[in-house]
Amino acid sequence: MKKKLLFLFCLSVSAQLSMGQCFSKISAGGFASIGTKADGTLWAWGDNSAGALGTNTLAYNPLPIQVSTTNDWQKVAMGRNHTLAIKSDGTLWAWGDNLHGKLGNGSLTSEYFPIQIGTQSNWQQVASGFHHSIGIKTNGTLWAWGYNFFGQLGDGTTTERTNPIQIGTATDWQSIAVGDDFCLALKINGTLWAWGKNTEGQLGDGTTTNRLVPTQIGTDNNWQMVEAGASHGIALKTNGSLWTWGRNTEGQLGDFSTIQRNQPVQLTMATTWTTVSAGQNHSIAINANGSLWTWGQNNYGQLGNVTSNNQTSPVMVGTATNWLTATGGLNHTLAMKSNGDLWAWGRGNSGQLGIDSSLQMNSPVAITCPTSPLMVNEFSGDELKVYPNPMHDFLNISSGQEISKVTVYNMLGQQISTRAIQQNTCLFDVSHWQSGVYLLQIEQAALFSTVRVFKD
Repeated sequence: MKKKLLFLFCLSVSAQLSMGQCFSKISAGGFASIGTKADGTLWAWGDNSAGALGTNTLAYNPLPIQVSTTNDWQKVAMGRNHTLAIKSDGTLWAWGDNLHGKLGNGSLTSEYFPIQIGTQSNWQQVASGFHHSIGIKTNGTLWAWGYNFFGQLGDGTTTERTNPIQIGTATDWQSIAVGDDFCLALKINGTLWAWGKNTEGQLGDGTTTNRLVPTQIGTDNNWQMVEAGASHGIALKTNGSLWTWGRNTEGQLGDFSTIQRNQPVQLTMATTWTTVSAGQNHSIAINANGSLWTWGQNNYGQLGNVTSNNQTSPVMVGTATNWLTATGGLNHTLAMKSNGDLWAWGRGNSGQLGIDSSLQMNSPVAITCPTSPLMVNEFSGDELKVYPNPMHDFLNISSGQEISKVTVYNMLGQQISTRAIQQNTCLFDVSHWQSGVYLLQIEQAALFSTVRVFKD
């Protein structure tokens, strides 16, 4: 039989498998994800080939791993392969790939562990793009750094910047969003602004002309929230209406077409939308009733609607009505419910879903709340074996020492089965189990191992 590699992690007997009230902020990047917990600690998972996880290595992590040991992280933004974060003292930190100077540390040298950017302690908000970054300080000023070929820094030039530079003199910037090579922003007065690449109408100004400085989009002053995909924008107005514009090849605008829109068009007549987000080529919105809706590209299941078909109009994800916030990555999605539970779906090839799997998930799968840095080991030979994984009809468990008991939990931490074994091998009939992720707590003498398995 071909040997399968199995990743296991050890938990204490009293370890909690529940997820409630865990993460407070989340951000989905290219092939990785990151989040801050309610206790101020920072956790990341997924691809780490460019150091975007900030763990001081280039090893990938399919499960959340703590970034540094401090508990003063407040806000975080993960780009395609670099990360920005703000601590509670207002300082700015960055790590990961530094091509074009997007870390803002005055160099082109990549960093694999959080480093402070400058000495200022008045950073309020940051956003990470493909190769550039942008931020707002507490005084309302706008700053940018990194790649600038299309004018995405907004400083009136196409000159690359390796340190944050102030954009204009305005002191009334409120929020920002970054696409691949363009930026969107709102001012305190509710006006919408955009700059950078515009070849697909992603700026929403009615043209396809690149803009080197922030340009107001229309004259409306009731914009409330704006987000950016790779080449499309999505925004909410204060009246709860939803608007999209830009590239639409995958239906990411949700207007029942694949036609490019060069200026904002209202999506549906509903005025009950409360929050929005955008992945590379898909969009996400939450309704006032707590329901979650997605549309656009779905080749990796990033819409979470149990299919892999693109959608040109909003489709409700499941039946839950307690969704609070969501964030779209390159080809995956993270969303948090009002009770703090975190869920993921879409492409999982690099562990970006945080469920210790490289499988694609086309419906939401829960991410277990980490309670301490996880020690990951690889077991083989005469030690503990659990196979096949993924499983279909049967699951085998064997070990070089006697197995006394196996307890099965679902990803909500609910116990669904327990069996006394008192031998070295056992066989589980799993044909009646629903598809998804399970945790097996295997007791051997005084040792407990928790193994994550998948039912296809």
